[in-house]
Amino acid sequence: MVGHSSKKNQRGKNSKSGIRRIFVNFDQPLLNAVVEELSDWSADQSFCDLSNVTVVFPGSQAGRRFQEILALSAGGALSPPRILTVGQLPEELYHPQKPFATHLTQRMAWAKALQQFDQERLRVVIRHPPALDDLTAWMRLGELFRKQHRELAGDGLNFGDVAEQGASLPEFQEAERWEVMTELQQNYLDLLDAFSVWDRQTARLV
Repeated sequence: MVGHSSKKNQRGKNSKSGIRRIFVNFDQPLLNAVVEELSDWSADQSFCDLSNVTVVFPGSQAGRRFQEILALSAGGALSPPRILTVGQLPEELYHPQKPFATHLTQRMAWAKALQQFDQERLRVVIRHPPALDDLTAWMRLGELFRKQHRELAGDGLNFGDVAEQGASLPEFQEAERWEVMTELQQNYLDLLDAFSVWDRQTARLV
């Protein structure tokens, strides 16, 4: 982990997990300080070998700038580290057991889960469901559910968690709605399972 400190560079003690925290100071720009720190990790000072290092940045622009600074610092004598963004990091922390469903597959699976659901019960969530043969409308709804599913997963929640936690709140008025959505979410996941693909957000939660 890398952070800023107003003090001189400090190396944290090794924790039981083997993680070492290093705080870099404000004497120079952060990326330059990180390059300097990582360059010291190379056993051969004439060639900067960081091929066994993974560096994670909030976005791709910072990663590109880091690569430029590192290349200049090493004078081209470099085996660069692996560069990831935060959004790419989770899949480095577990081993997916199945291929991930594409964006389009997710939309289609949500649309089918909605379309095949008991239409009377669906009215708890969607007051006026589309006609069963209106595929365009079902795909639009599928995209709305996909986005809601992804947003909640980003906070470590699924629809069932909302139903369960909401029930403990006196002012919560949407228990039935979230219970139906929980069933829909399970149907969606069952459809993906039938296609032998994984939902990326659910895999991360698991």
